[in-house]
Amino acid sequence: MAAAGVGRPARATAYRALASLRAGSADRDPRGWCRPPAPSSQAPSHQAPGERTVLAFDHARILADAVERARAKIEYTPLATAFLGETFTVSELRAVYETVWGAPLHAGNFHRKVLSVPGFVESTGETDSRPGSRGGPRARLYRAGDARLLHPALLRPDHEAAVR
Repeated sequence: MAAAGVGRPARATAYRALASLRAGSADRDPRGWCRPPAPSSQAPSHQAPGERTVLAFDHARILADAVERARAKIEYTPLATAFLGETFTVSELRAVYETVWGAPLHAGNFHRKVLSVPGFVESTGETDSRPGSRGGPRARLYRAGDARLLHPALLRPDHEAAVR
């Protein structure tokens, strides 16, 4: 005999923005993610904008672990380039880091750090066909390099102070 719910399709399965999974401080686990619902509660079949999603069982912990793993992994591997096309600008790469880390990054410092890591990215010798939002020269295009590990690592803004 199967446990209750096993083998049945989830009623409220959907993609959600990660930010919509955060809960108020009273409902947070130590990592800041939603606590699982009480056994009697049911997930809504739809979600209004700004409404949080309650995750079942230990899924909040699993999601928190996965997000933290991705945040840590892009510090020391070229994983962030996998979220981009074959060619990309440093600004597009910075947007991946900002999204995963959830923090704005200084454009000039990021550009300098990325280009100083051997094998992280390599120039295509071409420029972006789209003009920049501020005018000026078109952005250079890059592709993922052959590095498997980034040395020096690109540290998260909140980790840089802790490492010093």
